[in-house]
Amino acid sequence: PSGNVKLSFPQARLRVFFAPEFATPTAGRGRFGGRGASVLEQKEQVDAFVSYGYTPFRKGQCVKRILFLWALSAGVCFIGERRVWAVGLAAGAVCVSVFFAVLIVRHSSTKRARFLCDGVFSLYLSLLFNLAAYRLFALETGDSWMMAVGFLLLLFGCVLAFLFITFRNIKKGVFSKEPTAKQTAILPAAGSAVGVLAARFLLAGQPQQTVFRLTGALLLILSLLISIPGINILKAVLCKE
Repeated sequence: PSGNVKLSFPQARLRVFFAPEFATPTAGRGRFGGRGASVLEQKEQVDAFVSYGYTPFRKGQCVKRILFLWALSAGVCFIGERRVWAVGLAAGAVCVSVFFAVLIVRHSSTKRARFLCDGVFSLYLSLLFNLAAYRLFALETGDSWMMAVGFLLLLFGCVLAFLFITFRNIKKGVFSKEPTAKQTAILPAAGSAVGVLAARFLLAGQPQQTVFRLTGALLLILSLLISIPGINILKAVLCKE
């Protein structure tokens, strides 16, 4: 019966967001004919979001990501004269590497491994770009904890904003449509293309001060864009496995 439709624990936590009227004792019928029907639709919308654009977990891809994060972390360490960042970056890279290794060894057959790998990789990569942007600006203005915190708050605000947009899209049933794989694949390529063009045409022959500012601004924008796939962590939370 429709009244016996059940949500998993994390999915049930979203019921207040999807249909606040069901949080009250007097709630009766939803717009789809009853509470059970509405709960069923909520479940279908959440399941559609979790399955949207899903591809199986690949161990080789995870290993490549570990190597890439180590290489990028090493590159960030050499921006500027101070090397105090090396300890923190090395610790972060070790933690991510261990986490990915656990996914490869123990959870490679689950959907949650794919979501966690994509989400953690995206957020850590965006954090590295955010730090690199700060270091480039600091080369000109000097170290400033206020500027560093401001960069992190901007990144955090971007993640929260996209999380809110995602909740709205789940509620509207946007993810019930067929995924546009071609459009989502454009983002990394577009970011790389922008970086190459900026380095070749905008920075050539410019003063060092201008180079630092433009490159830092570019890296900051990339850090915000790269953080978007971090929403996969929400998929991992909502995944039934």
